[in-house]
Amino acid sequence: MSFRRDNDGQVIEPFKGLPEDLPEGEKVLWQGKPNALALAFQAFHLRLIIGYFAVMTVWRLVSKTSTAEVAAGELASIAVTSAAICALSLLLLYGLAALMANSTVYTLTTRRVVLRYGVAIRKYVNMPFTGIKSVSIQKNGNGVGNLSLLAMRPAPVPYLHLWPHVRPLRLANAEPMLRAVDGVEAVGARLAAAMKNHLPETVAVTDNIKTQPAKTPLQATQEAAA
Repeated sequence: MSFRRDNDGQVIEPFKGLPEDLPEGEKVLWQGKPNALALAFQAFHLRLIIGYFAVMTVWRLVSKTSTAEVAAGELASIAVTSAAICALSLLLLYGLAALMANSTVYTLTTRRVVLRYGVAIRKYVNMPFTGIKSVSIQKNGNGVGNLSLLAMRPAPVPYLHLWPHVRPLRLANAEPMLRAVDGVEAVGARLAAAMKNHLPETVAVTDNIKTQPAKTPLQATQEAAA
């Protein structure tokens, strides 16, 4: 499939987030992007980084005080330096997460889910409802969460090419994921309703935003985040 591109090689989008015009009869139901702060904590593990600097700072302070008498000013200098380096690291990672979030568009239509991502080079993942085996919702709090899409067949896009828009640790069969989405339950409900409407004979939707298999193994399940 070839796309129209501008002079910089970027795909010219006839509709934001989509590389081509929608076929007749297909409509966009929802569009969104990752929450930058939530993406930073999930993809770049900011909590681990904060914990690492805290442990290393305490270790340095204890080492200093256990070997010789140290002036309070030197201890304060160690703590301030560690805090500054930690803050700079967090700021840089958050900036990268913000770039990733702002370059991403998740699109739900009446027939498929499309992921557009990539800071330097735009990439697209197109997942028609007929090719989706299951959809899992992971809630992380404050209405933010993830929607991971398991394909009927092994995903054609490798794990590393999808990152960070991929379910963690699913290396062999990568699951594209709408990551750090605000209002994830409402988005999941829209997706379930759209799939039921498009595939009425194969999907049955229950009141708790889950789908159950009928004639095909299409199923959406909801699971809480660990």
